[in-house]
Amino acid sequence: DSSANEISIHTRGTAGNDENEAASLGRISPSVILSDGQVHTMRIRYQPGALEIYVDNPGIPILTVPWDFATGGTWFASGAPVGGLGLTNGQAWCGFTATTAAGVLQQKTEILSWTFASNAGPPACFAGVVGATLGAPANVLTVNASNGGIQRRVQVPIYQPFAIQMANPPGAFSPSGFILFGHFGAADGSQSMDFGPAGALCFTVSLPNPQAGTFILTDGFNAGVPSLVPGHPAPWVFALGRGIPFTTTVTYQGVIVDPTNPAILSVTNAIILEYVVPPPPHIESISPAAALPGTIVTIQGQNFLANKSLSLNGVPIAPISSGSSTISFLYPANVPCDSVLTVSHPDGQSDSGLLNPSPVITNTVNGAGSSAGGAFFAIFGSGFVPNMTATVGGNPAAIVTQLPDLITVQAPVGTPGVAPVIITTPFGCSVSTIYTYF
Repeated sequence: DSSANEISIHTRGTAGNDENEAASLGRISPSVILSDGQVHTMRIRYQPGALEIYVDNPGIPILTVPWDFATGGTWFASGAPVGGLGLTNGQAWCGFTATTAAGVLQQKTEILSWTFASNAGPPACFAGVVGATLGAPANVLTVNASNGGIQRRVQVPIYQPFAIQMANPPGAFSPSGFILFGHFGAADGSQSMDFGPAGALCFTVSLPNPQAGTFILTDGFNAGVPSLVPGHPAPWVFALGRGIPFTTTVTYQGVIVDPTNPAILSVTNAIILEYVVPPPPHIESISPAAALPGTIVTIQGQNFLANKSLSLNGVPIAPISSGSSTISFLYPANVPCDSVLTVSHPDGQSDSGLLNPSPVITNTVNGAGSSAGGAFFAIFGSGFVPNMTATVGGNPAAIVTQLPDLITVQAPVGTPGVAPVIITTPFGCSVSTIYTYF
């Protein structure tokens, strides 16, 4: 070893690994002392052609070595080449071993936690070959106008509308016949179906009757094969206005007439469509929470879906505008105090807030004074709104200071003893405390 504080990357290709430094692809003595008794974080980042090692600082690698799982790299000390790992289907076990001490394996470290994340894209069959002779394959298949990005995945919340689209290939001057297949689950290309120059489907399908786990969504050739929804040549759109009520994952991919392919037909790009439970709606604020009838009230929040519903004490309210983070409606007449305003999703998730809320008292200061009146006392709480009124012992009392969480009241003339104090909003909601006369 180069030091007693070393990080070294070892491999012997397809052979068993070895702690001997002759098997090192690269090594370094970091400035961080790994044996200082503190918890350290190591990050190992691989992308074809390079391995990067990070310690504690996630932004700067302390060691980078040329390496590829498939083609291998070069040993650091000898400069000799070493082959790749020979992984079957690109899969491998990941584990941890003890360190060496005096010729025996001896545990020197404790791994508290570890995680793995892959940003690798799906196999090449997901790109399809439509228009490939003109350059990069064209994304003629989309869901909600998206091809799923690098991961070829689109998420659609359950109960929410969505649309699957098939566009014409590049260079097509007339509608293009196609057939669109579905495969339950996320296809990984391990069971691909190769059509030579026409491309390869990422899953296997049989015609005219697909095997279990696959189906024909639509027949845009109008060839009479059994399909789930009506079809016609591209451009084609299938819109489901209410979505589906359950979670599942489906991979869609088709075959379309392609004038740019000498084979006449081309396999389209594939998309993994995930039907997921969306996050629940969340109300952050209701403003104003109390108002005159006809006033515009705005709900601010998050995760409001397109087909959400709004209700007050269980009675539906029609919004005048709505979006993913705001809902506006007209304040109804005769709203009871502490009415429950609810935003609901079709999947049953909801969130609620109060409309026309009662004020809340949390504390009073100087809550006693002479029966001659004139003393000031403070009331702390929440929900205090302009133009509130106060009574002490049934007699009107002046509110001399008013803030959202504090009001100061001047006690009127009273009778020795305990007197009820009632604070009332201009919309008829009240809260009470006591004041003691002596």
